Amino acid sequence: MLKRLMIRVLNANVSLEVPLQLYLERTDLWNDCVNNIDLETFQVDDVILLQHTYVVLRGLEKRQQTNNKSPQQQNVSNIQTIEGQRQKVQTWFDTTTRSTTAPKVIADKKGDKPKIQPLSLHNSTSILININEDQRTASILIYNCRDISHKKSLVFRCNEYDLSNNTLSNDCTYTCYNLEPGSIYNALLVRLPIRIVDKTDDEQDNIFQEETLNRVYTTNLDKVKNLIFVEDPIDKNKTFIYFNRPYGSYHQISISCYELDQYCLNNNIYLMNTTGNCSHCTFISIFPMLRGMKYKCQAKTIKDNFADKISDEYNFNSSLEPILYNGLNDFNTSTIYLNVIPQSDFSSIELICIVDDDTTYSCLNLTVATYSCSTSLYFVGIRGCNYKCHFVTKKYNYDNAISNEYRWIFFPPKSNLFEYGKGSRWILIRCTVNEFAYIQSFDLFINQNRILNIDNSTFSYNCTNLLPNRNYELYIRLNSNYQVLSDQISVKTLEEAPPKPTDYEIQTKIVPQDNDDASTTEQHVIEIDRSLFSNDYGIVLRYLIYVRQDQSNFESNAYFVGTYDDAWQNSSVDYLAQIIYLDSSINSNKFRMIIGNETRCWQSNDFSIPCNGKLKPNKIYKIIVGGCASVDCTYVLSRSFQTKIENKPRPSSSSSKAWISVFPILAVLIPSIGLIIWKRDGLKRCCIKKQKKENNNLNIADLRTVVPASYVYNFQEIKSKPLIQYINLTDEDKTNINNEFQVLKNLAPQSDQSMSSSHFDRYNDISSRGPWEETAVHLTGNHRKHDYINANEIRGVNSLKQYIACQSPLKNTCEDFWDMIIQYKITKIVMLNQFDQENLQDPSSSVIFTKKKSYST
Repeated sequence: MLKRLMIRVLNANVSLEVPLQLYLERTDLWNDCVNNIDLETFQVDDVILLQHTYVVLRGLEKRQQTNNKSPQQQNVSNIQTIEGQRQKVQTWFDTTTRSTTAPKVIADKKGDKPKIQPLSLHNSTSILININEDQRTASILIYNCRDISHKKSLVFRCNEYDLSNNTLSNDCTYTCYNLEPGSIYNALLVRLPIRIVDKTDDEQDNIFQEETLNRVYTTNLDKVKNLIFVEDPIDKNKTFIYFNRPYGSYHQISISCYELDQYCLNNNIYLMNTTGNCSHCTFISIFPMLRGMKYKCQAKTIKDNFADKISDEYNFNSSLEPILYNGLNDFNTSTIYLNVIPQSDFSSIELICIVDDDTTYSCLNLTVATYSCSTSLYFVGIRGCNYKCHFVTKKYNYDNAISNEYRWIFFPPKSNLFEYGKGSRWILIRCTVNEFAYIQSFDLFINQNRILNIDNSTFSYNCTNLLPNRNYELYIRLNSNYQVLSDQISVKTLEEAPPKPTDYEIQTKIVPQDNDDASTTEQHVIEIDRSLFSNDYGIVLRYLIYVRQDQSNFESNAYFVGTYDDAWQNSSVDYLAQIIYLDSSINSNKFRMIIGNETRCWQSNDFSIPCNGKLKPNKIYKIIVGGCASVDCTYVLSRSFQTKIENKPRPSSSSSKAWISVFPILAVLIPSIGLIIWKRDGLKRCCIKKQKKENNNLNIADLRTVVPASYVYNFQEIKSKPLIQYINLTDEDKTNINNEFQVLKNLAPQSDQSMSSSHFDRYNDISSRGPWEETAVHLTGNHRKHDYINANEIRGVNSLKQYIACQSPLKNTCEDFWDMIIQYKITKIVMLNQFDQENLQDPSSSVIFTKKKSYST
């Protein structure tokens, strides 16, 4: 029986702390027969086994008696009764499989010494973990740890990251500190490697390998504590809930609030907000928080795969808030309906209006209120009165909330403005007033600029001096005891023909290409800038190109228009050569056109159909360019260009023999030329007198016909004489100067007396434009309506622009004269004519400069 008991005790892996009598009560340990498996673990004789069993059992009893005498075991024995120990063993036995093995005596070979193997952790023990209420510490109990191995070989680690080797206490317990609530830990019971005593280091399998037993345990979430309600002083729809955040790990903190005393608002109010796991979070904002209610709030600690932890209940009251009014403060009617927006719960809303220091009219203080939770008020004021009003929010058991003060004005009726007619440079407007009102006057505004004050008896006005194709914003202001603006209307003036380009733009944007390879004896290349005509007065849709042969005609419009065949026979006839449509096909800013590149024209008898027939060789032409909008066209005249000379056949070799006869003639001609040069002064005076006599019989038209084309833009340079030669002149010298002036006058190109700028010229036959366009002065002030002045730049000795020759200003050009002085920053003005000099061509023309001291220069 002892053998049977010894084997079963060892195989049962029981705890040594349990008294031996408890094992004897375990009939399952010795009633069953010893099977072959039990016997295979022992290779000793029965007598030896019986002796060892007796010794072991006696030793266990003595050890148990010794341990019971220690103070620690004495305390344990006071707590654990025999019945409690029996239940503990029974529980431990039920959780341990019957197949567990005791330390086995192993003999590898017959004759080897047996060795006792340590108990397996997985089959011989278990880990009991008890987590304290604060979830910060855990008490650990390892059953029968003494039966497994020596205490120093058993260590306990509270988690998988714990690498320390902390041994168990004598009562097989251990305490884990600094745990985090809301965490999962993997505890480890580790039996360290044990050296086999009777084996040397050189032998294999000289240790029992390390073994671990793990147990996963979880700490619960911690709850939020000490909730406190704090109102946001800026945003009344937001509040803050301060708290002591929970310990440990969590994903979110959620605070939920429910209303308890709702009165007027019928919707159920449920407010919730969450915050993430942050180490410094001490509050959560709740919005939108409706004020004027009592709330019940609770906080919840949340983490995935963990049970939520709910805090203690917290109640608080929020104060009433004034209503919000976003309506108008200016009214054009006496009866108004006011809609207010509550910012908190309420039982009624009251409106109190007091007259704002107005004693002119019989204005009364007014008070209206809402009932049955209404948010609309019906208010009747007096037109022309000013009020100071405020709203009062009320609820039982709450302090009243007073809103901001609102100042309301009741204006006279607003006038109605509408368009009655329009043109390209004028707009006729009319205004009406639908109600009777006191009207003092009207102010008219065009594009935010006050134009004039209109009498109250006038309800229509014609706005003039406007620009074509412009949008104008118009409104009027009714002036009474208050000023009331009408609705703004937008009116666009009609289109006109494009504005005429300046002479400078014409010269620089219509450029004949004389050196182009395509410019031949029968055609010529012209380059036109697309921006020649602006779209200010209307979109330019097409360009009309007319060809002019008559160089004496300076009119920009094609008055004498005929067909190409008519113009071929009569040089005074202009003809239409091309029509260029400005569509999307023209992408560049400039377009190149060839005048005269058509060999045959269809329907040549219709002058309205363009015919770009060939030009005449060695002929001077101009083109008329017309920029056409949808309503009309504007025409400009280009500068002259000349087709190339037709190449004549080269003379044959036989004709060169005729040059032999020229040599005798040259022998006589050369001495004659030398004699003329020697007597040139006498011959010059003779010729000038004769020419002067002939010039008296010529008119201006005759002079134009004798001027060579090369003089139009290429004047022969006359060298200036030293100044000393013009001092102390004799009568003969004066006569010579006068004769020289007459020669220059006859050779110079004549101006066009019919030009549109002639009313700015003192003398009709002296203009600054036309052939002299290159040196003409152009006024560039932004306030100006034109750039013309009768003035030209004169080349100086050391500069190309050193002097300006200008006519004495007229009454209508005096402002132009001073604009030129300011533009060119002129510091000296030299007056060459006399103060009392009269205009012989126009005696009515006055002289601006007089002999007053204030005008002297």
